[in-house]
Amino acid sequence: MDKEQILNGCGTYVKFRKRMRKYLSDVSEERLAYFDTHAGFLDNNWGDVLFINPDKNLVRPFLVNSWFEDEITLDSEQLSEAEKQYHIRIPQAYFVEYGYHFGKYEEDKFFMSWTIQPDGRYYADEDGFGAERQTEIILHALINDEGKFITPFRVYSIGGDKYKKD
Repeated sequence: MDKEQILNGCGTYVKFRKRMRKYLSDVSEERLAYFDTHAGFLDNNWGDVLFINPDKNLVRPFLVNSWFEDEITLDSEQLSEAEKQYHIRIPQAYFVEYGYHFGKYEEDKFFMSWTIQPDGRYYADEDGFGAERQTEIILHALINDEGKFITPFRVYSIGGDKYKKD
């Protein structure tokens, strides 16, 4: 059974848990056991992220090959205000090329922070050559307990400073 068959056929947590070991060979048993009682996101280090909620008997692909499984929206008004305030251009990204992080926000909500532009040191070699002049930009959005976005992506931080509207 290949990765695509496992992802496409996962559907329920009970069914998926039986096939998890083959798909997630690099994930510890302790990490897998966490999902027996907690909802959250599981990354397989192949650019895939699964949303798992055992209370709802739900497993669904969230990122597949670093692409969002569902359509995303950006808060274009807020992004435009941030561009004016910081005199930068925020790239319109729909592919997770750099970093991302998931966490618990409230009882039935989660958040995703997503680096759409790393700072210029990202491109430098070990001697510091190749760095570019660019500012790190991180967006964030809220996700419900079914693994669906409930807010558009908004600016979280620019250049390491938490974004605040003037």
